[in-house]
Amino acid sequence: MSESFSNAPLIELVATVRWNEVEDSIEDSLFLNRLGRELARVGFSQSERLMPDGFDVPPSQPLYRYTRPEDTQDTVIYQAGSGAFAINAIPPYRTWEDFRPAIEVGLAAFFAALGDRRPLAQPEFIALNYVDAFDENFTGSDRIGFLRDVLKIDLALPQPFQRRFVEGVPESVFVNFSGSGSNGLETRVKAGLASVANTPRVILDMTVSRTEGLLLDAESILKVLDELHLVIHDTFIEIAQPFIGVLRSGADA
Repeated sequence: MSESFSNAPLIELVATVRWNEVEDSIEDSLFLNRLGRELARVGFSQSERLMPDGFDVPPSQPLYRYTRPEDTQDTVIYQAGSGAFAINAIPPYRTWEDFRPAIEVGLAAFFAALGDRRPLAQPEFIALNYVDAFDENFTGSDRIGFLRDVLKIDLALPQPFQRRFVEGVPESVFVNFSGSGSNGLETRVKAGLASVANTPRVILDMTVSRTEGLLLDAESILKVLDELHLVIHDTFIEIAQPFIGVLRSGADA
């Protein structure tokens, strides 16, 4: 079982399934209406359209968000659009084992919404995205130093730009890198400085995805997501060794 932390910097976790429709025969509006009804059956009866009518929605862009209106501290949000379905976990996120049932519930609604069109949908992408935001408990007063010395990501700014910032530190700057591994997984990372709720943070945004050998059934999707989670968890544990004590602080004895 993967380790969880009482003082985790995680601010968002997103599991995403994308597919394309053979013969373009699955109508988006029909699928989204069905999905809304299926999610309402399990308590997610509040839906919000994320883009106004008449706007062109990019492929795989979420169009609707589904939440539980009676919960004031929802930690799960479902989102769906043309060829995309996502399950979001937001603070207070606990563990992968706690979040996994929400994925199962969402997938059950997803497949019920596809109905008899399911054989015509082909999976093209399954991804897991973790976004961590490290506050001063981790970084102290030196966010650039935390990036460089702890996360081992060096953001060296050209002097003509650096001189224009207070103490040579910009409020926001990011580095992006990605690549494919021998296991067929692709990893994308975005790291840098930003503000979260008006508080300066160091952001580590990591996505691991699989595009090959996918099957569109709940068991197969969950198996892939478990695989992606293990990759992200193990990578984070390796990165986190210098501040593992801060992660564990406040844990029950």
